Amino acid sequence: MSILLSNALTTITNKLPFTTNQLVYNVKFTPVSTNLVESKLTSKAEFSNPAWASEEISVEIKGRDYGSPAGSAIDEFARHIGTSEYFKNFLANEGFRFTERPPQARTDPGDLVNPNAAFVPFTVQLESKERIFANE
Repeated sequence: MSILLSNALTTITNKLPFTTNQLVYNVKFTPVSTNLVESKLTSKAEFSNPAWASEEISVEIKGRDYGSPAGSAIDEFARHIGTSEYFKNFLANEGFRFTERPPQARTDPGDLVNPNAAFVPFTVQLESKERIFANE
């Protein structure tokens, strides 16, 4: 009996947050009634787990590449993020993407220091892996 009921619970326990192996949960099965004629067993399943919370972090980096030529260091910057051990452990799969990266350099007349300097603006979005915290 408990094997059949346990198998039914896999639709719940094979998803986050249980797949992180960080949450302990308890299942208690109690037979309620039997029907030998129909070969039926009715059981009550009580499922409990401690309080928990999940965390996902999103970081947006906005920058300007004033290199020579403008925009030439953006790929190197992306390569450093992609090969960094810290970011490999921190980022989710596909957790790094450019959300802005125009192909042409531009100037910023509002730049009081150097209004004629050409640059390529870029924005990088970083998404962390989901972390599960249990209140234990």
